Amino acid sequence: MTTKEAESSLGPVATGSGAEVESPSWWRPSSVGTLVLALALRIAWGAVVPVAPFSDCAVYDLLARNISAGQGYAFEPGKPSAFWAVGTSAVLAAVYKVFGHGFGYGPMVVLNVLVGVATVWLAMELSRRWFGARAGLATGFLLAVWPGQIEFTTLLASELLFNFCVMAALYAESRDCWRPGIRATATGTALAAACYVRPLALLLPAALAWCRLAGPGRRRPMAVLAEAAAVAAVMAALIAPWTIRNARAFGRPVLISANGGSNLWMGNNPNSHGLYMSLPTEVDGMGELERDELLGRRAKQYIRENPGVFAVGLVRKLMLTHEVETIGVIWNREGLTRAFGPGALPPLYSVSNIYWRGAVALALIGAGAALARLGVMRWLGLPPLVLWVYFAAVHAVIVGGDRYHYPSVPMIAAFAGLGVATLLELAGAWRSRARFQDVADCDLVHA
Repeated sequence: MTTKEAESSLGPVATGSGAEVESPSWWRPSSVGTLVLALALRIAWGAVVPVAPFSDCAVYDLLARNISAGQGYAFEPGKPSAFWAVGTSAVLAAVYKVFGHGFGYGPMVVLNVLVGVATVWLAMELSRRWFGARAGLATGFLLAVWPGQIEFTTLLASELLFNFCVMAALYAESRDCWRPGIRATATGTALAAACYVRPLALLLPAALAWCRLAGPGRRRPMAVLAEAAAVAAVMAALIAPWTIRNARAFGRPVLISANGGSNLWMGNNPNSHGLYMSLPTEVDGMGELERDELLGRRAKQYIRENPGVFAVGLVRKLMLTHEVETIGVIWNREGLTRAFGPGALPPLYSVSNIYWRGAVALALIGAGAALARLGVMRWLGLPPLVLWVYFAAVHAVIVGGDRYHYPSVPMIAAFAGLGVATLLELAGAWRSRARFQDVADCDLVHA
């Protein structure tokens, strides 16, 4: 790859050459500086803001403590659960097992810092591969200083872990220099880990196969389908033990979690406003599987009987998911109040929202630039677009809310990085034309 190609707004894969990108750029001063910045900001946040588990974070913590105490994955000892995916609590439990409880939440904060910085690096490398060196560096910087990502450093939540696993899968899948078997195994392993954190990743092998078939850097269809099947097989083998555990605990298989019907009901019932809502009191006392199946049936019946309302709800939930970015402040509310007092919350809400909306605006510019240069078909196969649409579409069907756009954040950052690179190129071209015009005017005067 030439220097000119590396500095272009669209890298070799995005332009369809299929050429392998030069060696990873983490050692370059600009990339190292970006990673150091990401590390410093997360360490500073973790050092100042205490961990105070709230809402889902408190539940993950409870489940993790039960696992580490030998009581199994359960809300109550002796009552196995499969309501939520086990991954986040299992990671927390492993940290508790290794470090004990004497260090408080410190080891988990350290893990969040490392996972957050690693995600910045993966996003920077992938964006560089998709869109070129300048866009990659801009992507890394945008994620390094992204308020919502920094705020999750002190949360016991699934978002950082899920994003890291998905980005690791994308990175493995993009390594054309690896043998197909190694690439499929690495991709399948990372996606299985993502599924243990959130089952949202279950259909990603199909999404990645579409990227290979339709997008830039296309490969032969049979090779793509064979590798997608291998990825799915690896995922199935790694998820099977948990499915078997659930079958033994509940008398029938549960692939990963038993909350799909509940989530579908939240976004599709007569009283739904598109966001999270408490389950109806009539299901209190029911078993997890029975409750989930009942609510799932009701949601599907409501959709069948109200197709117009469902269609409008798709748009509403899509907008609600992308409207604001405040969950990092909300879930840190108690810790932030302890550290800075309640007066710190409104400015942090504002900073998070302003940054989020600015990043989305830049991402739309980047997506438009990619469309203009690639054409519709190859654009529709771009990995950051496919995954952004995939994650957004799933939650448009089930339930919306700003926490549900977090899986899309690295994809949005990649397009935003391209948006920054595009604006810089346009500014450079404008300055070049201005200098040319100045020279031309000068020549006319002297003539």
